[in-house]
Amino acid sequence: MKTPYTDRIKELAPAYDPRHIEAYIRLEHSTMDGLSAAQFSREVRLAALCVNVAGREAAERCAQSFGLEKSNYWDEKRKDRREEFLEEDATNAERAYPTRRPS
Repeated sequence: MKTPYTDRIKELAPAYDPRHIEAYIRLEHSTMDGLSAAQFSREVRLAALCVNVAGREAAERCAQSFGLEKSNYWDEKRKDRREEFLEEDATNAERAYPTRRPS
């Protein structure tokens, strides 16, 4: 299911199912129309962290709870590069939002 936010989410978080990202954003924002570009980008990064922590099954349940239907988002090329994207996203997320506090 494609929403008005799908393409932008794909640009910002290519390793993730955009429905999962949108669902986690919707937990905080019922609509995303009022978010600036910077705010939207930040929310996408936070949602990606949520998917990383909660896992894909929880993200799928969250998406379904908002009526975001399952789609065939991952084409073969993306499947081949998914691990690469996830590793890069995890590294970038850790830089932006460190989970370990300096001693």
